[in-house]
Amino acid sequence: QQFEALAQQPDLELLQQQAHDLISSAGHAGFKNLVEQARALTRALHAQDMADAKDLARSINTSLLDAVNLLQAHYARDK
Repeated sequence: QQFEALAQQPDLELLQQQAHDLISSAGHAGFKNLVEQARALTRALHAQDMADAKDLARSINTSLLDAVNLLQAHYARDK
């Protein structure tokens, strides 16, 4: 829910940084969908399209939860 909360703030610099960090982290982990969503969020922020940025932030939150669940299930099998 962090991305969605950041999209509501007047200073979007932190959201921009979080999107940039997510591109790297998700890319290293192989979560291509998250990379594309974070890139789209970066583009929306640069274009000052706040409606799109807020929608993308909500979508990223959902995708992050899915990724965490996937990783937890994967590593639970390895125990």
